[in-house]
Amino acid sequence: NPGVRFEFFNTYIPAQSSPAGQFVPARSFDKIENLPNWRDIAPRLGFVYDVFGDSKTAIKVHAGKYMRAFSTVGFAQVYNPNTVQTDRRTWTDLNGDDNVQPNEIGPVNTPFNVSGVSNRRPDPDIKRPYQWEYTLGVQRELMGGVLLSANWIRRDYHRLFWSDNVRTTSADYSIVNIPNPMNPSEMLPIYNLNVAKRGQVEIIDKNSSQNRRWYNGFDVGFTARARGASLYGGVSAGKQTTVSCEVDDPNSLRFCDQRELDLPYLIQLKLAGTYPLPYGIHLSGSWQGLPGVPVGTGRQDAEYSSGLNRVPDASLNV
Repeated sequence: NPGVRFEFFNTYIPAQSSPAGQFVPARSFDKIENLPNWRDIAPRLGFVYDVFGDSKTAIKVHAGKYMRAFSTVGFAQVYNPNTVQTDRRTWTDLNGDDNVQPNEIGPVNTPFNVSGVSNRRPDPDIKRPYQWEYTLGVQRELMGGVLLSANWIRRDYHRLFWSDNVRTTSADYSIVNIPNPMNPSEMLPIYNLNVAKRGQVEIIDKNSSQNRRWYNGFDVGFTARARGASLYGGVSAGKQTTVSCEVDDPNSLRFCDQRELDLPYLIQLKLAGTYPLPYGIHLSGSWQGLPGVPVGTGRQDAEYSSGLNRVPDASLNV
């Protein structure tokens, strides 16, 4: 079963304006076209083989390329210059009126962007991330209405994004060594950004040539049907490994390569079924056992977040 999918992805940010506030003037922003303008081809191939010719045992193979959807958080939305901005400052209420006066707040840490141009933009050559998915499985009919299946799944992620603040370099950070709270004999390097560079932000998002992500999983499941009742379930074991060593902040280099960590496979168990009762009523139920956040095993992650300067999710059950 061969196939190929062509995807054309084009979005824009409309012209916008915002009135003046207490700390910012009125702002107007022009329309931004082609954010992005991507054309991609995604081939896919599936193959099924009836091993014994009796339609009871089948080997299934699949390989497919899948482009990142950007359906939950749109690509253009990230670069909208008309956005909420924050800056943390000190405040001393000199006249005691519980209202912020211009002479009562401390210096700016992160200047508000009022230029009409976003201080974050994609690289002109940025390309759409994608993943290759490979599956290999076998399915066997044990008896009438009872099926058993086992599958191996592999996903390779490519063109991952990373965010580079071009106003700073690694030379703008100074090292401060502090004792490891878990092991006082070990010193941990902490990198502090030089004061002169604080608040200087011009972020360019790029495709990383170093950052990668892989997923390996194994599934075993069954389906059973008899006299209108059904029961199905199985067990799934999966592990996601990430390399996020191309980062802007050197503090994120610690544990950035999960291949060096002994990350476990996380196990999921699921069981569900239905049973027919008189008068057209069906009784159904389900049970699930999902993995929690692993403790002391490093980061089992989603995707590195430059805003949080870390990988935000430590579990695969998201």
